[in-house]
Amino acid sequence: MITYKLYNSDKSLDKMSSYLIVMMLLFAVAIVGCSSNDEKSPNETENNKKQFVGNEESVLNNSNIQVVNDASEDMSFVDPRDGQSYKYAKIGFQLWMAENLKTKKGQWNCYDGNLGNCEKYGMLYDWNTANNVCPEGWHLPKSQEWDELFTYVGGRNKAGTALKSKEDWINGTGSNSADFSVLPAGAMNDKKLFVNRGYSAFFWSSTETKREMVEIIGFNHENQFVSVGQSAKYFKFSVRCVKDRDAVENKKMKEVDNNDVTENKNESGDETKTYEKIFVKIGSQKYKTVKIGNQIWMAENLNLKSKDSKCYKGLSVNCKKYGQFYNWKDAQTVCPEGWHLPSQWEWESLIDFAGGKDEAGKVLKSKHGWNNSGNGTDLFGFSALPAGNYDIDSDYQYIGYRALFWSSTDIDADKAFVMQLNHDRNSITYQTTRKWNYFSVRCVMDD
Repeated sequence: MITYKLYNSDKSLDKMSSYLIVMMLLFAVAIVGCSSNDEKSPNETENNKKQFVGNEESVLNNSNIQVVNDASEDMSFVDPRDGQSYKYAKIGFQLWMAENLKTKKGQWNCYDGNLGNCEKYGMLYDWNTANNVCPEGWHLPKSQEWDELFTYVGGRNKAGTALKSKEDWINGTGSNSADFSVLPAGAMNDKKLFVNRGYSAFFWSSTETKREMVEIIGFNHENQFVSVGQSAKYFKFSVRCVKDRDAVENKKMKEVDNNDVTENKNESGDETKTYEKIFVKIGSQKYKTVKIGNQIWMAENLNLKSKDSKCYKGLSVNCKKYGQFYNWKDAQTVCPEGWHLPSQWEWESLIDFAGGKDEAGKVLKSKHGWNNSGNGTDLFGFSALPAGNYDIDSDYQYIGYRALFWSSTDIDADKAFVMQLNHDRNSITYQTTRKWNYFSVRCVMDD
């Protein structure tokens, strides 16, 4: 933990309030490789329960940045409460305000009491106001929604560059490649002093911590990374609103084969959540696919033979049931035309739709095949089976206990991300592992 100091506009440190200054927690998230020597039992360590959200040593491959802003669209809207117009940016599946909020509601201040600063930088709000001030259809983002944004633009330790404006930062490093336009609006501290304009930007999240504090997001003029920390609720920071996502509502499940369509209930009998299932023919094999949210996924593991692919224990019967294992290089190109190996972001989108990382494992796991009462509900028809994997140092392992899937997202020349489900928990974990190990592949349909 370090102190993220708030400076006055004359560059001098505000010593009077430094003891209550926002404490910024620079993430040190443990990333445990699936191939590590201590991972020989189906029981996970505590570290393996942590979802990767980015840190200063690990960077998502910039080729996976997914920013979608259509210049042909009018990327703005009007807040009906006061007629204020706001630009917005579509980044991945999220719609974010591309300007700080300026509505005169609740407890707010303009920097230095100057209304011109509110026009340029937006208002500075306390948390109780911030948590309820966004326009209808928008909301104050949770910390997880900030994390999702950072993943879209290349990972948290480079997100600062992509999200910061090119202008107004003193010795700034922003490229604004995501059109998010973070400005150095500064803050108002506990002594009601205005500090850090030109040097820093701070944004509220809606996520409260156990100590009655709130998680906040911090940008600094000289850093590429974004800091995540905590603050007391009476500080005043900027607000960015994110658009509400459509609720998960009833969806009809269609089975499509040779253009014949029939409507059915979900296999689970749950009438409030159903899924769309389609059969596609690839080569001589027929694959089930399923539409979950805005994505179409294969509903079974890929079983296309490649030069280096393997069946568990070398038995073809295992390939028929569980699909082939592939190393990462092979996995990049093995999906058929019109499909591709999903990025970490695409896995996260699936998991978010399925209820979040703490519960998605249960609804994505198949209803059979998992040892020790580890079966899932298969609520969306994804049908993850415990295929295990092949470790080049340890042979075949974990059949019946784990499902591990490659992503296309790597962090360096030797390691990439996998998504892991376990027999003994409902949660999903992300791991990094060596690219020459062998895991299952699920393909997702191209947009």
